[in-house]
Amino acid sequence: MKKKLIVFIFLFILFVLSSCTKKQEIICDDTIELYLGQEKVIDVMLTNNKNDEEFVFTPGDDTIVQMVDNKLITLKEGETFICVSVKDNPDIPAKNIDVKVVVEEIVLEGEASCYVGQTVKIIPEYQYLKREEQWQSSDEDCACVEDGYVYAKKEGNVTITFSISGVSVDFNIEIIKDEVLPTIQYKTEEKIVEINWNENFDFSKIFSANDNIDGDISTKLVTVGFNNKEYGEQDITVKAIDTSGNEASLPLKVKVVWNYSVQFIGHSGSYYGIANTEEAFIYAADVLKYQILECDLKQTLDGVFVMCHDDEFGEKTLASTTWANLKNYEITKTRNSGFPSENGSVQNNGVYKSKICTLERYLEICKEYGCIALIELKYSKGIENNNTSRMQALMDVIEKAGMLDQVMFLASQYNCLKWTRENGYEYIPCQYLVNSLNSDSVLNRCIENNFDVSINVTGGYDNSEEWMAKYYEKGIRISTWTFTQYSDYNEVQKWIDKGVDYVTCDWQRMDMLKLPVKTAEDEIEYCKVVFKDYDGTVLKESKVIKGRTAAAPKVTRDGYEFVSWDKSLYDIKEDTVFTAQYEIINYEIQYNLNAYEIYETNFSSKKSFVNEFYGDLLDWFREKGNQLANVTVKDGVYTITKNGVTVSFSSVDDLLAIDLYDFEKTVSNYIYKPVKRNSDGTCVIYVDEMYFLNSSKYIEKYRDLDRWFYNCIINTELYSSYDTTYTPTSSGKIQIMFRFHQWCKGTNIPQFNNLPVKYELKAVEGLNPVMPNERLTYTINDEFVLPSASGDYQFLGWTLEPESDEYVTDIKKGSMGDIILYAQWELPN
Repeated sequence: MKKKLIVFIFLFILFVLSSCTKKQEIICDDTIELYLGQEKVIDVMLTNNKNDEEFVFTPGDDTIVQMVDNKLITLKEGETFICVSVKDNPDIPAKNIDVKVVVEEIVLEGEASCYVGQTVKIIPEYQYLKREEQWQSSDEDCACVEDGYVYAKKEGNVTITFSISGVSVDFNIEIIKDEVLPTIQYKTEEKIVEINWNENFDFSKIFSANDNIDGDISTKLVTVGFNNKEYGEQDITVKAIDTSGNEASLPLKVKVVWNYSVQFIGHSGSYYGIANTEEAFIYAADVLKYQILECDLKQTLDGVFVMCHDDEFGEKTLASTTWANLKNYEITKTRNSGFPSENGSVQNNGVYKSKICTLERYLEICKEYGCIALIELKYSKGIENNNTSRMQALMDVIEKAGMLDQVMFLASQYNCLKWTRENGYEYIPCQYLVNSLNSDSVLNRCIENNFDVSINVTGGYDNSEEWMAKYYEKGIRISTWTFTQYSDYNEVQKWIDKGVDYVTCDWQRMDMLKLPVKTAEDEIEYCKVVFKDYDGTVLKESKVIKGRTAAAPKVTRDGYEFVSWDKSLYDIKEDTVFTAQYEIINYEIQYNLNAYEIYETNFSSKKSFVNEFYGDLLDWFREKGNQLANVTVKDGVYTITKNGVTVSFSSVDDLLAIDLYDFEKTVSNYIYKPVKRNSDGTCVIYVDEMYFLNSSKYIEKYRDLDRWFYNCIINTELYSSYDTTYTPTSSGKIQIMFRFHQWCKGTNIPQFNNLPVKYELKAVEGLNPVMPNERLTYTINDEFVLPSASGDYQFLGWTLEPESDEYVTDIKKGSMGDIILYAQWELPN
């Protein structure tokens, strides 16, 4: 047993020693066969399984294969070898691997035949080939190919060749002509189809079409003779054409209509040629396709109605020129001819010659083109607020032209519009022309007389959506003016989106705008709105079109000022309850020392009033000019720069010479401090040295002017929309001061001719008063005893008028309103 163990140990040692001395070899595949484009990782090891050696791979022909790390990359068809060696160890013999690269078979799958006009797809099937695919047709006139899509053009046989990595394969296609016509038939029995102007109409609603090869081709119908921008009936042909060019057709009568909820008014026709001329009217109707043509009506000396904005046509004054001396008179003007500048298509200036257009010719053009005639009643003899005697003559001309049912009137002259309502023409639409609709008097006038309203939206006037909602609620249509050739489309679109019924334009192309399609009444979605007062009292219930603005009621609360509603009135999307929000009012108490005697006198004439007023105004500027915002003084010259306007003056004549529009935006802003006016029109004018008629030096002398200005506003129909509180508009205008300055410069305004009262004051000497400096405000909830004044004479108490014996001793709870308290003194005889 011991002998056997010794023999085993000897043999084991001999085996180990023989293994340690055996030569190492590289173990890998002897041959590799790959497809072109295929890649393979070469697995290599040594016989002793050691992994710390680095192998080197060397291609025999690197145009056939290459090695990246230990990955074999095939480049082209052929045979070569890869030499595998161990880096930095020449004792281990290298080994060659035979490599064969072959091309895989490419299979093209697709239809072997197709019809003319069809497109078929050829799909190549391969696995390893790389590089960009290439396609080629043997006959481009017969069929063309791109990315495997073959479009058949005509009968014949064509070979499509597919190539990749230098390998090409062919595919033969037979192209057959389809001679079977498609079918087309009506889906409706309607005799005529209405299509909205500029609408991309879906004719598959009217027709169905099928083809033996293409199947349903109803969505590919073609129209012949159809113009969606030409109003009226059209006889057109609708064709079904298959991909082989076979066609079938049916006739259809269509009527292009304007079915949008907004209409376009061509201002003075259009900004083409000369305004209010034949060229301007025809261009607006024939090219721009406006539904309504607006014109300005005037009269000649012998009563012929003509179209002209101004009192003159060229050098001819209409009211003093007979038709015989005017009809052949021609004027020349230069105007742009193109579309608005933001489109980049304004052409060079054009020179136009034209004669004046008569009312008859204007009506004839409107009738020929199916346009509504919108006649603006400009001031002329017998067509003005105080004299409507020529209105019937106007109606006779319109009736003779057969246009009574195709005419509208536009006027700021309220009585001319009212005449139509009282003389059998109540069916004719009338637009009341105003700058702003933010006015109860304008709204009520429209309601009472069934007027629509036409508002100035490009002149800086306030025309809020809250007020617009009040008009819509009463069924009053809103027109806007005037979008000139310089108005951007987004400005026009803004007002269309607000829901206005008309836009008055010089040049705007309708197809450049997003037009709201008219909605049937039963399809309109409404939201219910409820307005409640602070105590829950329901003030109003109504409905509003979804997405529009709600028309809120007017609310008042004694001693409180309405601030807002608790929710936005805009863009109503659901049923909504609104609650009024208020703030308590702090009323002002002003203590007046009343240390003068007042004498009531009169201005001797308009001239003396004007000179004295402007003289006092100039003296006030001399005293306060350096303290006033936006006013500079240099070398006796006063310059005001305000609301985008600059004026300068140093004398009364300079003040009177200031342009009306400039005066309205500058000087007028310093005449009165804005007031809170009571329901009866009265207000309290407080002392404020920064305003001319509020200053202590002039407040009493001119205290009748507030009544005088207010009277002019409420008793002049054209001024009824003016603000009565002297608050500037958003553009800085105080409109009644425009009229005042106009009157001072010579225009006759009857309500101003009855001059205001003039007051003269005589100061009381030796009074030396001391006024209270507490209790300067109060609210409706306050009650207190008024403080006293003191002086060298005995203080008797307070009164509400300078000369009164009715004394006020305290503020009682529930009292309201700003007050001026006049001190009464025991003066020596």
